[in-house]
Amino acid sequence: MATPEAFLKRNVIYLPVAGIAPAQGMHPAYFYETRSVAERQRPGVLLGVATRWAYRPYVFEVSTRNPNLGVGGAVWPPGHAQHVPRVYPVPIHWIATRFFPTPPPPAAPPPFTWYSLTGGPNLMITQRLTGCTFAIRVHHGDVQVAHIAPNGETGAALHARLDAHFGVGHGYTLYGRGAPYGQGRDVTIIGVRRPAGWQIYAQKMDQGTFKVRSLHRIY
Repeated sequence: MATPEAFLKRNVIYLPVAGIAPAQGMHPAYFYETRSVAERQRPGVLLGVATRWAYRPYVFEVSTRNPNLGVGGAVWPPGHAQHVPRVYPVPIHWIATRFFPTPPPPAAPPPFTWYSLTGGPNLMITQRLTGCTFAIRVHHGDVQVAHIAPNGETGAALHARLDAHFGVGHGYTLYGRGAPYGQGRDVTIIGVRRPAGWQIYAQKMDQGTFKVRSLHRIY
């Protein structure tokens, strides 16, 4: 929370499909060092093209389910084979995936739900982008966000369509498949509320290996 950019340059945030809340809203989330991606690597602090892959970062998996709760709610005790050490419970704003119909209704409000980052937790997170577009706007002074998935189209086509509908000149920030992140890349989007307001970052990684390639502040 104190230094989000430095943290995200040095650590991998991994979001599996399983274990994430389906409902949009405020949830407790559990960050924990995971075994499943323990060998992931990151480049040097500068995240430059020329940096060698010589660093093994901490990898934090994120779930809305406590990994130390087994079947029936039993707690895996320390020493148990399935016990996960160092689990950090953190309240978050969880942004669920929405769709943008083709074609959109003319002169109609966006046919997906914007989420206002007002009150509540100081951390926002959403599922990894694997072709989706993440949208940000300021509405009546509130930062609002949406995670929009392709629906019968490619991620690049969705991003281009959203850009034409809501992009330049409309005050929206769109981060999607194409120029921001190409094929073969996944992206973790994470936002932190700082004293001056929300800061939202995109941690870009290789698809499948989750090696961090770059970090961008997108808002």
